[in-house]
Amino acid sequence: MSFLHHQSSVLDFQDEVSGFPVCSAQMVFDPGEKSLILQAGHYSAKGGSLTIRTQAGSFVLGHAGRCETMQDDSLRIDWHGLQAILRWDKDQCLLIELTNTDINRALDVQQIELTFPPESWAQCDTAPAYRQWIHSRDATLDTGRSGVKQLSDPVDWSMNKTINPPSYMYTLYQHESTGHALFLGALPPWGSSFTIFQTTHQEPHGHGAWGIEIHYEAQQQLLPGKSLLTSPVMMQYGQVTDDAQPLINTYADMMKKRLPRKQKPRATGWNSWDYYLGAIQRKDMDENTRVACKLFGDRLKYITIDEGYECMWGVWEANWKFPEGLADYCKFVKSQGYTPGIWTAPLMVNAYTPLYRENPDWFISNSDGSPLWMSLSYGSMAQLDITHPQVREHLRGIYKRLVADGFEYFKCDFTQLCLNGKKFHDPTVGRADLIRKTFELIRECIGDERYLLSCLAPYESVIGIADAHRTTNDIHNYWSHVRNNVINMFQRLWMQNTIGNTDPDFVIVRSAQTSDDKQLNRRGVSKPLSVDGFWLMGPEMTLEQAKVLALAVHLSGGDMILSDALAKLNEKGIDILRHVLDAPRVTDRANCVNLLCPSGELMPVVQSPIDGGYILGLFNLDDHACVHRVKLEAGVIVTDFWKGESVDVVEEMTIDLPPRSAIGLVVHSGAK
Repeated sequence: MSFLHHQSSVLDFQDEVSGFPVCSAQMVFDPGEKSLILQAGHYSAKGGSLTIRTQAGSFVLGHAGRCETMQDDSLRIDWHGLQAILRWDKDQCLLIELTNTDINRALDVQQIELTFPPESWAQCDTAPAYRQWIHSRDATLDTGRSGVKQLSDPVDWSMNKTINPPSYMYTLYQHESTGHALFLGALPPWGSSFTIFQTTHQEPHGHGAWGIEIHYEAQQQLLPGKSLLTSPVMMQYGQVTDDAQPLINTYADMMKKRLPRKQKPRATGWNSWDYYLGAIQRKDMDENTRVACKLFGDRLKYITIDEGYECMWGVWEANWKFPEGLADYCKFVKSQGYTPGIWTAPLMVNAYTPLYRENPDWFISNSDGSPLWMSLSYGSMAQLDITHPQVREHLRGIYKRLVADGFEYFKCDFTQLCLNGKKFHDPTVGRADLIRKTFELIRECIGDERYLLSCLAPYESVIGIADAHRTTNDIHNYWSHVRNNVINMFQRLWMQNTIGNTDPDFVIVRSAQTSDDKQLNRRGVSKPLSVDGFWLMGPEMTLEQAKVLALAVHLSGGDMILSDALAKLNEKGIDILRHVLDAPRVTDRANCVNLLCPSGELMPVVQSPIDGGYILGLFNLDDHACVHRVKLEAGVIVTDFWKGESVDVVEEMTIDLPPRSAIGLVVHSGAK
């Protein structure tokens, strides 16, 4: 039998790669053309414009009544009833301050657009010469996923299969042959709008000239005399290697410097969701807590009860499956030496609760004033309006009660769905602030010392408030989920130890080879794999595929949360979990060394620092065999991650990987 093989280029780890110089882009005003000029080396452009879109019409830079450069180099732009100031902070990051100067009426700001059209990029080649690193708004199914794409071509994972999907919070453009790159990224202090980077094309086919727009999604009412601020945007250029260095490190370091929260130790623990889903009972929690204590001891810290304990969504109190109540549950968890955690969906309320029936003005509306209802697996849901003062008091009562019950880990979910709403009690609250105010309130209630996980909220709303951030979709024990999650977590490796901890969802291992359970999942319908989908598709994962997931999560350096029914695992499954819990800890930001390469998505290579060396993860997420070629430093000692056996090091190592597999190499200097 023969296999189709894919080969990677030679990955050379022999020498420290010297960083290319990183330069800050400059933006100046051209008074003659009444336009903006971007000075960014290869990516320099002329003819830029600023447009403010409101319910009263559009305010365009070229039609402004007055434009002047101030003594601090900021640009002041005045129209009748509106003023915009473009300024640069101490790190040469651009931010925009918008003020309603009309004393008689409020102004509904929809979007701010900073535009450099295709014809303005004189030095750039046509689109096929470039790649773009796209970042989704969050890790949900709704906003696509992150990835690197050819600028001229659509990809299966882009939103609506478009040629130019939006990139949220940051993006990178790279010239394929020269490595010249432009990095654009939003930074704290966060503004009230979301920052979106959008590629535009001169021709519908996308193979001609191209341009860039920066959109600030505001949807915010400005009262007379009031202002809004955008997030500062870093604009830097230089040459990058295949791992997007040094620009991504520059961005990460600048992000970390601007954040107020101290890094907490990564979370380890067990969560009820993936195996039990909403069917969890108190006896299941107790059993898994006892088994975790027996198998893993203090390797784990948190035992978290997920969906299924509550009366209904919005009524976060114990139901009939937890007859002793939540305080008693917390007391038991602590008696076993663990810290109790709980899942909530802060803004979601079942439409058949008294809470919804008796408080009709507490909830978000559609544009016509009708209630915003969503049909989820758990029924028809309405969403609390965080801008309503009584809603905020209601939520304070919930989270203070949960703290009093004894919970110290809070997983908060589904807040991103409020962005589907159009009308809120307070229209002056901007889009990004809707979710930010929710997490600020929760943090206020639970205190700084307790652990807060933002589950699928847009990053620009919660970085600096939460301790950990989901970087993947939900995991389930199907290869389709493993593949999707590994791709996503490797796109966001820079976030670990930068914005706090990353949460790559759970490490699960149950399969026909690792569990004695005859029913690994609740009853469902078997579905074939799809070209562009992954949800519960194809076969359940195997033992080797479980090791792919476990290795990837370990290499990310992020939270390590287990979620199988522990008593139903056999020794093979337990050994995988023990191994990743005991493996050398990742000490700093990991790096996907071939992130920008065409092979990087399906054949990623990750280098994760550990004390005295690093772990090298070589992956094959494809359905065909592949070959990795690696050169390591002279004199290193290499052992197999799983077996602990020595690996012979030759000048160029050729590593064959079968489909859907991975290998880990633990590399130490010869002085070890």
